Amino acid sequence: MILLLGAYLILYTINPDLVNMRFVLPALNVPADTTGGSSALAGYNRNDIQSGVRSTGSIAELASQATLTEATVRSNIKLNGSGLQILGGDTPCGQGIYSGTTKGCVSFDGARGATVNEMLYVADLIGGKNMIITSVTEGNHAAGEASHANGNKFDTQGTDGVNGKLDKFITQDQSRFESVGTRTDIDGKTLVPLFKNKETGAVWALEPNLTYTNSSGQTQTRPRHWDVQIK
Repeated sequence: MILLLGAYLILYTINPDLVNMRFVLPALNVPADTTGGSSALAGYNRNDIQSGVRSTGSIAELASQATLTEATVRSNIKLNGSGLQILGGDTPCGQGIYSGTTKGCVSFDGARGATVNEMLYVADLIGGKNMIITSVTEGNHAAGEASHANGNKFDTQGTDGVNGKLDKFITQDQSRFESVGTRTDIDGKTLVPLFKNKETGAVWALEPNLTYTNSSGQTQTRPRHWDVQIK
């Protein structure tokens, strides 16, 4: 005790601040709330809403109702970092080797933010390398509010074949997806099983390999894939 008292007196004599035991914590940097209250767009600033992009952490989250450009979607898929595969790679329909065609390529132009969010939701959970986006807004698709043409649908399939990671995730992960019955396929008779994303409400329809006659009387063959409708 005598030694401690002596040390204290020496330090106090040299500089009283050396025995001042107060600790000052740095102030927390809390951003101001600029949303103006509860709203469907709470947390989005004016530029976010206009561009359809909101940054949250390391991932760009897309405003669900925004209609997006090709460049915006592709840049955000890369920023996401899940490795999501896209038919045609980095070249969209109408450009480069896909100029004048919609075969072998994908167009995201006009897709809704919620549509892209659904792709990334699954890609994050199973690994983007295990699924490939095969169609969004390009080509000739049926009209309607919930359609490819309006940016509310996309087609995808697993890269590891039937009953691979994508198929098993949608059909077997009951914590995230639930079976919601069937619908009739384009031929009017084949039944397509439906699975609903419990979190987003998106409906995933597993459309089988199918040969059918289109409205022009032509015979077409469609490969097995997931047809995803956004709510």
